[in-house]
Amino acid sequence: MKNLKNKNPGGFISIVAMMIFAILVITGLSVQRANIDRLQNIRNTLNYSKAKNVSKSVIGRLQQLMDEKGPGYNFKAHCEFSGGDLSKENPEEYKTFCRENFLKVINPCTIDGNQDPLCKEGSFSDDEIVIDAEIKGRNETPVTSCTYMPGGTCYTVPALGEGTAGDREWMPVKNDLSRDCDLYTPTGTGADLDHECNWNRLSFGSTATDRVVIPLYYTDDDGNVVDFSNDPSITTHFILRVRTPCKAWNENTDECSERYELYTGENYSENDIVLQWQITGTCLIEGTNQECGLLPWLKLKPDGSVDLNTSSSIHEFLLNLRRTNNFIVLISDSMGSSKSLSTISYSEDFLFKQLLNVSLPNFNLFLNKSLYDIEQKSIPYLEYQFLTPSPISNPKAKIENNIIYNGNSSSSIIEQSVSGALIDFAIQN
Repeated sequence: MKNLKNKNPGGFISIVAMMIFAILVITGLSVQRANIDRLQNIRNTLNYSKAKNVSKSVIGRLQQLMDEKGPGYNFKAHCEFSGGDLSKENPEEYKTFCRENFLKVINPCTIDGNQDPLCKEGSFSDDEIVIDAEIKGRNETPVTSCTYMPGGTCYTVPALGEGTAGDREWMPVKNDLSRDCDLYTPTGTGADLDHECNWNRLSFGSTATDRVVIPLYYTDDDGNVVDFSNDPSITTHFILRVRTPCKAWNENTDECSERYELYTGENYSENDIVLQWQITGTCLIEGTNQECGLLPWLKLKPDGSVDLNTSSSIHEFLLNLRRTNNFIVLISDSMGSSKSLSTISYSEDFLFKQLLNVSLPNFNLFLNKSLYDIEQKSIPYLEYQFLTPSPISNPKAKIENNIIYNGNSSSSIIEQSVSGALIDFAIQN
């Protein structure tokens, strides 16, 4: 058998060299592609970072705007910027608003056409930026099947579908059929006012969770105050509904079949006021506006105990009475009998009548004690719902924005509570 020998070693070496070169070329292309991808990722990262910075700046301006306008301010705008100014595609109805409120945020290097000597590097002036911004300061979706309000229409606090009582994670009892608020689609017609997502919580022990301030007015787009409480033609100014959490669920109907009953002691001997309410605002007194308010009226029996039938205080026995029906615990109604005390004169009169004398009224609700059921086990919270015949301010204004910066988006949502001070406060038990 003959030995096979390579008669052309140079050709073999050439083939090997070409293969090595091809490998190097492919590797080089891969490295180049990786470098291009890396540069693109860096650009995207920088653009996303800038989008977040623009979002923070816009949120800051929206908070300033909300503070300037006051409680209950609503607005919605779509703004498009290109090359440091409004783009030609910007919607006509928003041009003035976008220019006055966001142009300096988008183009910080220019103020009234002049170069700002304190201009920061990385200005957004030459980029493509789209802003969708909204402030939700009041609920504008009415319930048109509201049986509790004359005329059958009411507005709710919280806004439909946004109540904190619908958070299943923190509910004492859960069922398999979910009623989470993110799955709940409310409608103005026939909305379920008893649904947990239409109620808010009050939990004892923290100023962030045990009280709420609800302005009974709002500011319109021009900053004018719309105060329905001064309208004498309105027969019912508000209705407050309060209830205990659900204890047992009907798995067939996905509804609450039993609510916790509050412990009141034997013969109601330990029945306590658990919810303090008051209305604060200003009153015209001798030609000047002065701070004033309305407080619950307490009528005492000869033995010193509270007359549960006529007082406007909210106590444990009252909540137990409302446990299985309409949950109404306080109503400002010309046909009702709720009374209050004026902090100016400390005179007793009907709540609806005294409310007409208060400008810029805020309804304050405060959970002042721990809650226990009839087995003397802790109840974590109460649920409340506030109904009015016309829009009022939300106790928490929601600010939302979505920024698109050179194709990269960043969204932000924050909530800001309305604050208010209590007046003449004293635990009345």
